[in-house]
Amino acid sequence: MTRVIVVFGTAVDADGYASGTLMRRLKSAWRFGSGQKDVRYLVTGGVGASGYPEWKAMQRVLMEAGAAPEQIMIEPEGVDTLQQVRRCVAILRSQNLTDDVWFSTSLYHQPRCWLLFRVFGLKTRAVRALPDRPDLPMKKLLLFWAREVAAIHVDLVLAVAAKTFSSDDA
Repeated sequence: MTRVIVVFGTAVDADGYASGTLMRRLKSAWRFGSGQKDVRYLVTGGVGASGYPEWKAMQRVLMEAGAAPEQIMIEPEGVDTLQQVRRCVAILRSQNLTDDVWFSTSLYHQPRCWLLFRVFGLKTRAVRALPDRPDLPMKKLLLFWAREVAAIHVDLVLAVAAKTFSSDDA
């Protein structure tokens, strides 16, 4: 059985280098997946404020760490968590890779990702996240947690509405 690790994107700089937060997500995914027999990484993230595709930065980091190109799947268009989850679920279903799905993201982002995957009918588990402290100042980290409290409610309503009023599975 193939294990898939979905890695959620976040900011990259204009030169395409991963931010500290994105590097922690990638390192968590790599630490969990490397050395396992049949692992694929699904990197998700479109073009953000930097103008550089998040997926491309993640693909480069994973390949530099030792991932083979065929181990890396790409979701190139999602620009927010809800879009990324919907698109990843569709990709995983189309390739019949839904039995052993994990995801890698920041600790503060995990509850929303887990809930959205569940709404779209996919049971997932979170990879143990590397801590954001001391790399992020406490004030910024608290802001991220507060944003997630609001976002989880908004995305839940939007996800249920999308599932209710959509003709597709995701």
